[in-house]
Amino acid sequence: MKSQDLILLERLFLPYVIGWTFSFFLFTVFRGVGTVPSGVVEVNLADGFLLSLFVGPICGVLAAINQRYFEWLVNARYSSLNRLILLKLLSSLFLIVFITLSSYIILLIIKPGIISINTFAIQEESIVAYFYIFITDTLFSLARRASILLGEDRIWKILSGKYYEPRQEEKIFLFVDLKDSTTIAERVGHLEYSKLLQDAFSDLALIEKFGGEVYQYIGDEIVFTWDGLNASKALNAVNSFLYFQDEMINRAAYYQKHYNMIPIFKAGIHGGPVTTVEVGKNKKEIAYHGDTINTASRIQNTCNVFNETLIVSNAIAELIKTNSQFHLQRISFVMLKGKSKKTWLYAIGNGKDVQKNSREDTIKLDLAV
Repeated sequence: MKSQDLILLERLFLPYVIGWTFSFFLFTVFRGVGTVPSGVVEVNLADGFLLSLFVGPICGVLAAINQRYFEWLVNARYSSLNRLILLKLLSSLFLIVFITLSSYIILLIIKPGIISINTFAIQEESIVAYFYIFITDTLFSLARRASILLGEDRIWKILSGKYYEPRQEEKIFLFVDLKDSTTIAERVGHLEYSKLLQDAFSDLALIEKFGGEVYQYIGDEIVFTWDGLNASKALNAVNSFLYFQDEMINRAAYYQKHYNMIPIFKAGIHGGPVTTVEVGKNKKEIAYHGDTINTASRIQNTCNVFNETLIVSNAIAELIKTNSQFHLQRISFVMLKGKSKKTWLYAIGNGKDVQKNSREDTIKLDLAV
C-alpha cells in the first residue's frame, strides 16, 4: 500500500501542473498582447506559449514536491516557524532559478546565438517575471493552506454551491475517540496532552488512504465520512481503523518515549441517510444532520460499556459479513438513547472471544451524544 505522503503528493501533481502552466500562459498573454516588449530579447506570443508549455508542467511538479515537503515539515514539527518561513522563501528562489535556466535553454533552441545567461537574467522583463513567479507561488501556497483548513474535497463543494440547498445522501461515519482521555490529561498535563493529540491525529490521517474524509475534530474525537453506503465503502471504513491500530502498535515506542504511555482509541461505525447542507454565514461549513450520525456517535460510546475497541452497527455488519478476514461477532441487542427501536451491535477485530458475552436481551444505554 502506498504511503500517505506519496498519495498526497500524487493528488497535488495534477492541480499544480495545470495551475502553473495556466499561470505562465496568462503571463505570456499579459506580456505579449497589446504591449511593446521592453527587454533585450524579443519573444513573440507563439514563443511565449511554447515556453509555457514546456516550463509550466515541470515547474508544477517541482512546486508540488516543494509544497508536500513543506507540509511534511509542518506536520512533523521538525522546524520552528521562522525556519519554515525561510525554507518557503528558499523554495520560491529555487523555482525562480529553475524557470530562468529552463527558459534560457529553450530560447537558445528557438533563437540560437541570443544574449548570455547573465544579461538574460537581469533584463527588465526577467525582473518582472521573478516578481510574478514569487506572487504565484505565494498564492498557490495560500490556496493550498485554505484547502487543508477547510478540507480538500469540502472546499470544492462549498465553491460549487452543491449544498446551498439541503440534499439527502447516504454516508458512512467512523467516530474515533481516545480511550480514558480524562485520566490521560490529568496524568501528562494539558500541554503534553495537546501534543499527544497532535501526534495521534496526525497518525489518524492514514485513514484517508482508505477514502475517508475528515468531517470534524471534536476535542479528543475525530469523525471520518465515506460517500455512499455499500460493501466496498464499509470494508474501507473497517479496514482503515484496523490498519490504524496496527500502525499504533508500530508507533508504541515513540509514544512510550515521549508521553510514557501508549494511547488506545475506540471507534464506532454506522451508515445510512443524512441531510447534507452548507451552513454558516462568515465561516462556511458542510454539515450532516440526521439520525445516522447521532447513532454512529452513540455506537462509539458503547465501546466502554462492552470493553471493545471497534463496534459497528447491524447496517455495516450486513455489508461486510461475507468477508472472511474479519472476526465479526454480535455482542448485544441494545436500545440506544433517543432511539425507538433496538439494534444489534457487532464487535470487530479485538482478537478475544466475545461470543460468551453475546446476549439478546434489550439493554437501555443512557449515553450522551
